[in-house]
Amino acid sequence: MVKAAQDGMTVDILPLVSSVNQQIALVLPGSSIKGALRSQAERIIRTVCKISLTQDTEGKQRFLEQVQVPLVETLFGIAAKQQPEIQEEDLQKCNYKPGLSALSVDDCYNVQKIEPKKWQSVTDATNSQELRTALNNTPIKQTQQAFHVAIDRWTGGAADGFLYNNLEPFNIEWEDINLTLNLKRIPKSELHATLALLLLTLRDLYAGRIPLGYGVNRGMGAIAVEKIWLHGKGLKEESLQAFEKQNVELNFTPEGGMQILDSEFLTSLNKHWQAWIECNRYQSEVTV
Repeated sequence: MVKAAQDGMTVDILPLVSSVNQQIALVLPGSSIKGALRSQAERIIRTVCKISLTQDTEGKQRFLEQVQVPLVETLFGIAAKQQPEIQEEDLQKCNYKPGLSALSVDDCYNVQKIEPKKWQSVTDATNSQELRTALNNTPIKQTQQAFHVAIDRWTGGAADGFLYNNLEPFNIEWEDINLTLNLKRIPKSELHATLALLLLTLRDLYAGRIPLGYGVNRGMGAIAVEKIWLHGKGLKEESLQAFEKQNVELNFTPEGGMQILDSEFLTSLNKHWQAWIECNRYQSEVTV
């Protein structure tokens, strides 16, 4: 789940919800999903290219340098930087779009929608018994109220007065997560390497290595992916014609390999991926 900004009467941390067709649904924002995928993509690139985290700068500048990872910026975009002024006509000619991401992710909602009045009863419950009764009247009956205590960073023990509770949804069925990749925003020289990075990231999502939402370091956010489908539209690249206007299921072997409709495409993809790694691999100096 993703944490909502507001608290309940009894619950300190509520899951983020949204209105869908006049009903209430739990929601995983596309930005949250995309951020989790980006973090894993950065791990992949830093591993294969041996890129160490910078230790030379501090604060905001250090963070900005850490997210400047080749190929990841192409796939997920970069923050807009200060650029010289460009006339409108020149902007249209060069199609200049700083930081524009090739990948977009839609918001994802749970299947079991809740009537607004019933969700209001959950948020307005004044004690645990009322909360349990309200939850039992919703389709997410297996959601539990869990109690936690914050840890004191100095002593390593329980922090005094920092007991809190939250709602923890279990066995929630989610709608499909829809990802859209705009190939026009990817330089032709990086096309196959970018596709390889995306497929490797999806492999890790399928394998359960990428938790989503709030509290992922506390055992929350685990998901089970049933299938991954690829569907192409308006593909001009000859090597991608096998995906044009049809659903191609992406399968994975127990060893982490991929099985796609066109084996020649997979071989070509691997060749370009290895070539890109060799061109971008370097050993960074680590400052101790």
